[in-house]
Amino acid sequence: MQTGETPQDQEKPGEAKAPMGEPIHSADRNGEPVIHGGADSANKQDVRSSQKSASQAVVWQQFRKRKMGLWSLYAILLLFALAIYAPFLANEKPLALWTTYGGFYDYAFAGWARIHDTLIEGLSHRKDLEAQARQALEGFEAEKKELRNLHDGLNTIGDRYDELRTRVNSLQGELDQLFAEKEELRKNGTDNASIQSRIDELTKEKKPLEAERKKMGAQKARQRKSIESHRQAQEAHNRVLARCRFRLDFQKMHRFLLRNLQTMQLFVDESTGARLEEVRRHYTSELKPLYGGSAPKKIQALAAKIQDTMHSELSPTAIRKHLVYRWTFPALSELGLGERLFMIGYALLGLLILFWKRLGSIQAFDRVVGTLALSLLLAWLSGLLSLGFPDASYKRMLVKNIQSGWTESVAYFPPVPFGYNENNLEEHYQPPAFVSVEGRHGRHPLGTDNNGRDVMSRMIWGARVSLSVSFVAVSIYLAIGIFFGALAGYFGGWVDMAISRFIEIVICFPSFFLILAVIAFLQPSMYNVMIVIGLTSWTGVARLTRGEFLKLRGQEFAVAAKSLGAGNLRIMFRHILPNALTPVMVSAAFGFAGTILVESGLSFLGFGVQEPNPSWGQMINSSRGSPLLYWWLFLVPGLALFVTVTLYNLVGNSFRDAADPRLRQ
Repeated sequence: MQTGETPQDQEKPGEAKAPMGEPIHSADRNGEPVIHGGADSANKQDVRSSQKSASQAVVWQQFRKRKMGLWSLYAILLLFALAIYAPFLANEKPLALWTTYGGFYDYAFAGWARIHDTLIEGLSHRKDLEAQARQALEGFEAEKKELRNLHDGLNTIGDRYDELRTRVNSLQGELDQLFAEKEELRKNGTDNASIQSRIDELTKEKKPLEAERKKMGAQKARQRKSIESHRQAQEAHNRVLARCRFRLDFQKMHRFLLRNLQTMQLFVDESTGARLEEVRRHYTSELKPLYGGSAPKKIQALAAKIQDTMHSELSPTAIRKHLVYRWTFPALSELGLGERLFMIGYALLGLLILFWKRLGSIQAFDRVVGTLALSLLLAWLSGLLSLGFPDASYKRMLVKNIQSGWTESVAYFPPVPFGYNENNLEEHYQPPAFVSVEGRHGRHPLGTDNNGRDVMSRMIWGARVSLSVSFVAVSIYLAIGIFFGALAGYFGGWVDMAISRFIEIVICFPSFFLILAVIAFLQPSMYNVMIVIGLTSWTGVARLTRGEFLKLRGQEFAVAAKSLGAGNLRIMFRHILPNALTPVMVSAAFGFAGTILVESGLSFLGFGVQEPNPSWGQMINSSRGSPLLYWWLFLVPGLALFVTVTLYNLVGNSFRDAADPRLRQ
């Protein structure tokens, strides 16, 4: 024993000694890697979890020492929070509203009256409408057949016309050449009778061809006029057919009526709501059975009964004293279950990370699953606060209520009380509020665009689009790249050869132009942009993963796992992948920045997100008309792009330095 060496420090026979601070990977009988040379753990599960998180913990500790990258990460998380909670930050709908909703009752009542009259008319004149529909369908098919024949005739006439025009042009060219030769001979003082004879012959041949060509041209014009006439007749038959089919769609109108009556019950007291429920029962129990047959007298009697009840007792004027005040949450009501789940889940995951160390007695998997389950429960409960109202303007409804004498309404709007597609042409091209115009400041913090839409609201909602596109696209190409890179690096041989050659072929194409080529054949939309970027940008991740797997597949822990009977998939994704993720995550950090730029470029060129949905690239595209006069329209989204990409690059650089042992402090 050397001096100063304790018995615990002696190296046992057959056991490798780990460098200071570095565990040695091996595997147990189940193929699970364990750690030798570290502190004794309380149980085997703690050893496994510490092995999986050891390298990540070291990287995170090194990352936290780089303050610029750490604060950039916090800023990115804040940007994601800004995008996720956009409906509560910039919206024309109030967060909370205390009012009578008399305006919405008027809106729902008008919709009920219109559809009710259409339904009763259709039931009363079913046979006539069905006959009109058949006649319109027959006329439509007849016009369709006639149009097909006319188009065939037009093609025949057009072919003959083109043939005659080609022949006439050829004769004219030959005549021009002969006239030039004749003029040349005349200048030389000689004459050639054969040239004049040929000219006369060609002129005689050209004259009937020109006459026939003019005739074909006139016939072609008449044919086109006839086609246009028959097309208009076909469209008229189609309009009649659509109108008849709408009036005969009793089930659809029935559902609309019941939905409107249910909406109207939200705004009135219990007695008036009971009367509306009685009308609903009349529709379901008495009127609905008549949809399958024809009983005009019974239909008319029942319709008169319903109309008398609605117009005498339940009209907007009659129920004025029966309207009730209630708290509602319009901004929440427009959110779907998935959107509410994502908002609550993001907040709870943030709290989980904040209090992670205080939950030491709970396994990591149980923490995450419990957080997701709680998010789902809270998202479902929040749906109980969402009441479905007609799609109308809450601001106009509040003004109408005040004008009608209902002055007790209370509304709490978001910090930016404007929708991203709320048009107000009277306020178009207003500069930001901090810019004074004629001694006055506007009410829009970052100004308005050509339609009077608030730029700050569109910036917040545009962040939602740009960041979500980058997040989903990077997730797609990470999954694809890791899968193919793992296959190539682990199996090697012909698998590695085939995947590597395919990667090289894809890399040969410039990525942005490849994306443009694919998008050009698809309908421009946010989802297509996500998918296309994800499917065309995975090659770099695949090569990184392949290199890491080639390096790690021969190490002791992987060999031990294989010798103990672990399957290939288990070794690849359970043992090797956690140790190979660090460079992949560094690449992903830079990939977020690149994807945002690609999406912005596509939107700028018109292939990305389409109006009225905002994205930062699309906003820059819409500002090209007068960039110097309305400078805020391109400066604000351009600055947001610059800052976001810079933040991602700072995080990527810091993460790369933290993962490099040569640069660790």
